[in-house]
Amino acid sequence: MDRAVHATALCEQIVRGHGELRRQDDRLFAGDVDLARERQGLQQIASATGLGINLYLGNRRIANGSVPEAGAPPRVGDLAPPQLIEQVSRRRNLFSGTVQYNGRAYLSAARPLGSTQADGLAPVGIVEAYQDQQFLSGVISDLTRQVLASQHFTLEAQTAVLHNASSIIDNVSRRLQLLALNGNILAAQAGPHGRAFRVVCREMSSLGIQARRAAHEVERYAGEVPGSADAADTPADASEVQSTQEAAGAGTPRAFTT
Repeated sequence: MDRAVHATALCEQIVRGHGELRRQDDRLFAGDVDLARERQGLQQIASATGLGINLYLGNRRIANGSVPEAGAPPRVGDLAPPQLIEQVSRRRNLFSGTVQYNGRAYLSAARPLGSTQADGLAPVGIVEAYQDQQFLSGVISDLTRQVLASQHFTLEAQTAVLHNASSIIDNVSRRLQLLALNGNILAAQAGPHGRAFRVVCREMSSLGIQARRAAHEVERYAGEVPGSADAADTPADASEVQSTQEAAGAGTPRAFTT
């Protein structure tokens, strides 16, 4: 989950770059910047990392930035999950684990804003990075089931779906490469504070390469579908099914892994 941890660290550095953190009534300021209204920075980090970013005042969510591959964003105004309240707000520790949003499991990393264990003060807020645990793996699994589960597809239809699967996986690869490029730009803008984040960018670029290899495997399989009518009436051999699923799994970017 290093990618999420680095994303929260980068977000905290950018927030603190605006000035001293302070709470004023029900608003969180960094210098003169009202963080609940100035969400451009959160969205930039979300776009660069492929993760959702939540900002909390105390234990209440006041702003977020998100991208489709992070999953549906949790609602602004709600309280933080119990794990974040216990580990981050009360104990002032980093959190890394699984939480529930919208009835789904999300991988999450969070850190306190405005305090450390050393100073003994309660955090003024929390910054969190998250991603739907099943989003990307679900996309490729659904595509694989569409191709292999039905014996009623014609060979032409199966080949068309395989090519479509390859196109989607290749698109994921290209997006990861673009996110890595945007992340490098953002890290450069952060100056010395962005050095650690370049590790995240390299990881994302590597995941993009893996996804592209998986796309090539799907294309290869599509080209090897036999063209005879007899083969069209015969279910796919179990070993071929397993091989195809493993090829798809190899290109699935695993959230927050290195």
